[in-house]
Amino acid sequence: MKSFNLSTVAIRSTRYFIRPNVAVGLGIAAATAVIVGALVVGDSVRGSLRGLVLDRLANVDCLLHSPTFFAPDLLAGLSEPHAQITPLIYLPRSTVEHRIADSVQRSSVIQIFGTDELFWSSIAPPVDDLRLGLKADEIAVSQALAKELQAAVGDELTLRFARTSGVPPDRSTSWGFASLT
Repeated sequence: MKSFNLSTVAIRSTRYFIRPNVAVGLGIAAATAVIVGALVVGDSVRGSLRGLVLDRLANVDCLLHSPTFFAPDLLAGLSEPHAQITPLIYLPRSTVEHRIADSVQRSSVIQIFGTDELFWSSIAPPVDDLRLGLKADEIAVSQALAKELQAAVGDELTLRFARTSGVPPDRSTSWGFASLT
């Protein structure tokens, strides 16, 4: 009768279970490679997206985002001598309608920007087409939106704002339309 010691049991156990152990080891190696690859790709994508955002922000150094409206006087004390504060109202998820005879053309989930001339002159590169000198009752829309709504310059469009604090959701406003060229 053979005597069993710990080293003999370990060697025989390893020989007997070699195939499952190799399969588990290869599975762990594959999973590790996938996770490390995802981290590397994710980091690369994150860096690329950060670069795109910084390019699009151009000369924006700071942004104050508030879910509610506030008095512009609150920003007066924040301004540095060389800084320029540009007001902007951003209303995502809004809807615009264009009535044509008996039908209504509607586009939803559009973004509405309420701003002044100072905003358009501060973005880089300057967008000359957006400085149209719009009147108080006019708006500018993109060519793609105008095409989707089948709207022409001078047509009346109805804007419906998404629920935003300070702007009742059931209140709609109609404005004239000035197209972007």
